[in-house]
Amino acid sequence: MGFDVHGKYCFSIQGQIIKVKAFQTWNLECSQKFFEDYQLFVLAHKLQKFGAIADLRQFEGGTPEAITDFGRISQWAYDNGQIARAQVIDSQLKGYTLEKPNDGKTIFPIQNFDNVSQAMTWLASLGLAVN
Repeated sequence: MGFDVHGKYCFSIQGQIIKVKAFQTWNLECSQKFFEDYQLFVLAHKLQKFGAIADLRQFEGGTPEAITDFGRISQWAYDNGQIARAQVIDSQLKGYTLEKPNDGKTIFPIQNFDNVSQAMTWLASLGLAVN
């Protein structure tokens, strides 16, 4: 028997870009639920390739288990067409926290930005449709 889900998120799509907003502090159960919902969202939109914007400005972090679980999510996303992730963050500490479990090694490019507009511009430069 696990814990209740702690943390929130929502998805939207624009062109070949999946936008994710994360809120609050996540536990492992939230990370696992997010993974299930992300898979369903990606598969429902039948994208051959896509990018993601993770808006983390209202994300308060997560348990070590939740943060480590993100690697599993990234591998599945890569295997299903994700070619890049833009992270919108409000502190370098968030960027470091999310990169630490992977020791800076990623399976697709990840860039940090101050706002969504910059993130969209970068993803468009990679050949992804943003409209």
